[in-house]
Amino acid sequence: MTRARGHDDAVIVFLKAPVAGEVKTRLSPGIAPAAAALLYRAMVEDLLARLERLASADVLLHHAPESSRGAIARWLGPDRRLARQRGADLGARMSHAFRSAFHDGYGRVVIVGSDVPELTGRIVRAGLAALRRHDVALAPAHDGGYYLIGLREPRPGLFHEMRWSTRGVHAETVRRLTRLGLTHAELPPLEDIDTYASLRRLRDRLDKGAIRPASMPRVAAIVRAMRLPR
Repeated sequence: MTRARGHDDAVIVFLKAPVAGEVKTRLSPGIAPAAAALLYRAMVEDLLARLERLASADVLLHHAPESSRGAIARWLGPDRRLARQRGADLGARMSHAFRSAFHDGYGRVVIVGSDVPELTGRIVRAGLAALRRHDVALAPAHDGGYYLIGLREPRPGLFHEMRWSTRGVHAETVRRLTRLGLTHAELPPLEDIDTYASLRRLRDRLDKGAIRPASMPRVAAIVRAMRLPR
């Protein structure tokens, strides 16, 4: 059963069940679908381990498709706060997730992706803290999108008719913020692991010591076991 609200702030994680051939499909043919699913599972588990250390925010898991609820509950445990994603595209799903969280009484809410291994609890806390002074918190991804967005009230205009999964998403979001007269805080840019090239860059950063393996133990172990060509 989903637990009731425990804090004033919420972190919403968008995720899927780690099914081979259904998650991280753009990593193939560089790695097999089964390996991509294992990597995705590791990214989610490492992220949730970091978020569970947040002392003042509830972690809400929004899953897709609807039929994956049972699989995710078996995977991550039955006591998680689970809700299904609702909407025709990513923007509609995020807008609904924010609206639902504010309806439930949360005062500051951030949505994060589940495929950014370098996303830390510190960055999430910074996003929530920024919402004390700004209307929006935004964290750009290297591919031109963003991996975190935070609001303190619903802002459907930021999500409607956006060209998702293109390099212009972050820039267009900033333009909309300006048109709406909203202030925003920018958080550090990070890379989501969507392509084989981004996976190899992650491996290189781990090998060079630019990332501490202890900060993403499951991901680091799997990436190193893959023995990706240089």
